[in-house]
Amino acid sequence: MLRINTENLKKFVVRELKKACPNVAYLRATDKTPFPYVVFELEHKKQETGYLTFIEINIFDNSKSSKAVEIIADNIEDILDDTMFDEETFTISIDLNARNNVDESDKGIQRRRLLFDAEYYD
Repeated sequence: MLRINTENLKKFVVRELKKACPNVAYLRATDKTPFPYVVFELEHKKQETGYLTFIEINIFDNSKSSKAVEIIADNIEDILDDTMFDEETFTISIDLNARNNVDESDKGIQRRRLLFDAEYYD
């Protein structure tokens, strides 16, 4: 029976995101997480041949300039977009769906959101 292993998938995503930014968290960062940082979440939808997984990645920086978040977003796109990863316990094909700015109420915070669609097979 096909079943997604979320813990293995989370470890994979953390490993890949750390190539672009050393500070990576799942669901939420702590108050002590240094800027800039990346937060991601996963959502799964079962299909006949596997799972369609949605990966939402948010990049935050405490700066008036968007330079750091744009560089990190560019690097994440380079790492994940249009890529197939053949891991030991699963295979995943990832494509960028959208990239956008998120206007924060705190104008000192820069934020970019990347949305990826991923087909997951075990």
